[in-house]
Amino acid sequence: MKKWFPFLKGGIVLIIAFIVVNGDCIAGTIPFKVGTGGILDGSIEKGVGVLYEQQALGTDTFYLNEGETSHVIDFFIVTIPLALGTGSVEAVIELLSPTPLSEASNRGSFGVFSFLSFSCGAAQWDAPQTIEYSYNGLHGGILSLDLFDIPKTFQLGTTFTISGTLTNERNPFSSPLPSTLFMFGTGLIGLVVFRRNRPTQEQR
Repeated sequence: MKKWFPFLKGGIVLIIAFIVVNGDCIAGTIPFKVGTGGILDGSIEKGVGVLYEQQALGTDTFYLNEGETSHVIDFFIVTIPLALGTGSVEAVIELLSPTPLSEASNRGSFGVFSFLSFSCGAAQWDAPQTIEYSYNGLHGGILSLDLFDIPKTFQLGTTFTISGTLTNERNPFSSPLPSTLFMFGTGLIGLVVFRRNRPTQEQR
């Protein structure tokens, strides 16, 4: 047992180092943050026209494990003082963290009537969109953007809120990194070779 103790001790040290370096990989938590640079682009296809102002809302940093869905996020506030018609809309979300590898967006359709302080409107979005993302230089992460439909609403006021959720479908490092495993394995082999080549007391 004493003969192998240095080898076992070295192996334990390497395992601890592996856990420290890849803590996020094992914990599975990814930081998410939405910025205020999002864009909501709507156009009338049938009707008179639409006059609107949009404001993108950001979030503080929140963390999602693989498979977890965020709390409900308010992505946009839209004020429509004057409108009559139906059309299409695209929402582009500014994702500050993690780094999206394609545009975080979704498309939908809407119908709206708005005049003075009274409005009636509805919106329907496409199915949740999947977006690939990277984190700390690692690729392969997948998130989904789900925007909530707005049922037909009659209201005093001309402001609507575009809300939804983000789901961390897959971490970019669900399995240990090949390079890390290679280094780990090389270190163990090196310890074995060092132990075998180390002169015994008889040889000394």
